[in-house]
Amino acid sequence: MEKVACFIDGGYLQKILSSFSRPRINHTKLIELMKGRDQLLRAYYYDCRSLIREGHEQEDEVRQSRQDKFFDYLQSLPQFECKFGMLKQYIKPNGEFEFVQKQVDVLMAIDLVTLSAKHLITQAKIMTGDSDLIPAIQVVKNEGVVVELFYLNGSTTVELLKTTDIATPIDHDFIEKTLSD
Repeated sequence: MEKVACFIDGGYLQKILSSFSRPRINHTKLIELMKGRDQLLRAYYYDCRSLIREGHEQEDEVRQSRQDKFFDYLQSLPQFECKFGMLKQYIKPNGEFEFVQKQVDVLMAIDLVTLSAKHLITQAKIMTGDSDLIPAIQVVKNEGVVVELFYLNGSTTVELLKTTDIATPIDHDFIEKTLSD
């Protein structure tokens, strides 16, 4: 039996769910589907906590409270850990604000490489569209770890798809298997 760790980019998962009309999923079912019959070491969920914006304090505090409850729920699941990057606010040339995740890919890369180098996993199941992970994936593969990418068609690069050992598209059937009861 293989030893598996699952690595989920929370922002990417939200993007995937948006493309399927934001269904409510069961995260335990998601991990079970990703890991298959193999033994789970741990599931990691990477995301950023929302910001409290000036002039939007009340609505942002409500959003942040909901988000904190969600993260608490995830961390209450067996073998599930949340790790947080930072959310940065930028002003676009047209004056609109844009929020960008920072450090999420670095945190994921560190965990991927560390678990592989310590021979704690034989398989890494990754849900991301971030090609910044390619160097870490190459290191992990050199350590003998099989890397499977779970991705939404049209939302990742060809280079990322080519770098992983197995590429599993997330489609309607996949999402159906993860729905909450």
